[in-house]
Amino acid sequence: MSKNTIAVVQLSPGEVGYYDELSRIHLTIGHPSEAVEAGTNCTQLRRSVKSGRLRLVSGSLGAEVPPFKFVRDGSRFVLTKNDETAPSIVVAKPKETVAEVKAAAEEVKAAEVKAEEVKEKPATKAKKAKKEETVETPAEEAVASEPQKAPKKTSKKAKKEEAEKAAE
Repeated sequence: MSKNTIAVVQLSPGEVGYYDELSRIHLTIGHPSEAVEAGTNCTQLRRSVKSGRLRLVSGSLGAEVPPFKFVRDGSRFVLTKNDETAPSIVVAKPKETVAEVKAAAEEVKAAEVKAEEVKEKPATKAKKAKKEETVETPAEEAVASEPQKAPKKTSKKAKKEEAEKAAE
């Protein structure tokens, strides 16, 4: 093994091929073993060795790295992805203060209220115009205020009797 090689992996017996996207290692029957260089993301290689798809011929792939970790951000902890190649998390401080955010929220509310007032004015004018156009006379109001009765449902016999009475 050279100075940059940390391990050598090989296909397990019965396996035809293997490819790992993270480490870019491609193994086939014609090329069954490969050296793992330092700085390579070995997460998937560790899982494959553990499951039996690959054999670790020499060296070490390092300790198992949990998929997530907690990073302290001031007075709180943040759950972040824990990759071997992931750079450290940089959390930017907010540029706006609470007072600035509240002032912006008040401006938005004021703009919404103005927009609602503008929408309401044309509608109320139209309603007033309709009321002025449809002025009912007292007779029409009396007819309109009386509840209208639905016609009675009558049987065929009752209809015949009514027709006979009307004919007489």
